[in-house]
Amino acid sequence: MEWMGKLLGLDPAFYSGKGHALIQGSASEAVFIVVAAARYRTLKALEERHKADPAEVSQRLVIYASDQCHSCTEKAARILNIRYRALPTDSTCVLRAETVLRAIHDDQRQGLIPIYITSTFGTTPTAAIDDIDGIADICEEHGLWHHVDAAYAGSSLVCPEFRPLAQGYNRADSFSSNMHKWLLVHFDCSLFYTKHREVIKETMSVVPNYQRYREYDEGKVENLSDYQIPMGNRFRALKIWFTVRSYGASGLQRFIRYHIELTALLHHQIAQDDRFEVLNRVDFGLICFRITPAVALSATNQSRAGTVNGHAEDAETALTAANRVNWGLFDHINASGVYLSRGYIGRKFIIRVSIGSFKSDRTSTDLIWDTISRCAREVLDGTVTC
Repeated sequence: MEWMGKLLGLDPAFYSGKGHALIQGSASEAVFIVVAAARYRTLKALEERHKADPAEVSQRLVIYASDQCHSCTEKAARILNIRYRALPTDSTCVLRAETVLRAIHDDQRQGLIPIYITSTFGTTPTAAIDDIDGIADICEEHGLWHHVDAAYAGSSLVCPEFRPLAQGYNRADSFSSNMHKWLLVHFDCSLFYTKHREVIKETMSVVPNYQRYREYDEGKVENLSDYQIPMGNRFRALKIWFTVRSYGASGLQRFIRYHIELTALLHHQIAQDDRFEVLNRVDFGLICFRITPAVALSATNQSRAGTVNGHAEDAETALTAANRVNWGLFDHINASGVYLSRGYIGRKFIIRVSIGSFKSDRTSTDLIWDTISRCAREVLDGTVTC
């Protein structure tokens, strides 16, 4: 974990001294642990300083994430019975610091106690990057636990040139990234780092008499169950050891850079074709695209006047046509043997291409583009019905 912390450019405070690092099964497990820790820390402090009743205070706690964040934060809130607010993102799917600050002030006026936020480096739908540095400012000022979920895009941090995209990530209270998503290790292998070793231990530690032994009580050995949900722990570190020893830092960097080069080539092919539009900022290995509303309307023999004059009814017609045609394209591509994924940006149906397999190469990306282009032609000329 220290090797990987250094490769990811993490502050040593995450894996030494008061920090702690442990391999979790998933980023969802990491998020559950830190939300529980944030609750524990808040309730303990209020009880010690103000003699507050934990049962009463717990009903007023609230945590935040963006409306683009992975569902794990909301799930943690449900399990722990904490209020959850999904904060709106801007037109580029980014959570802005001013939105967080406004939410905190609104909730405080209602007597609620904000305790935690997840900011994301590479969101699930579009690989967007939240304003991590600005959110860190607010968390430090208002005492919120700040967790950076870098489950997907965190792997890119092995390349120093991508670290500025995550500016502020070393100011967080905790950080997680899944090697099994994009760094040559099979599931499950989620890297979890925190600067608050003792808070995590106090939150998660339950030591029955059959687990107690002198060396543990004397602090000579660690019990990994003090930092995770399950009691047992597989030897997942061995997978990391073999991968790092086999590829080395330079090999892992070449792997990430090659995928980003392949993605840039495919992005260029899609963006240069007038039938398509790319709807996300392409920093990593994910491209979100669709057939444009104008092309979709033309293919369905409907008027395109509404796309110019901006009337709501015409805009709705264009959206409906685009979503229907792109659903058809998505189904046709996948039926052709190239497997892509789908999603929405707002109400816009999008098709997602992710380059991340250890077998990805120029041949495979050329096949993806040829299939997308051919299937689009067949959908638009009516050869294939949507």
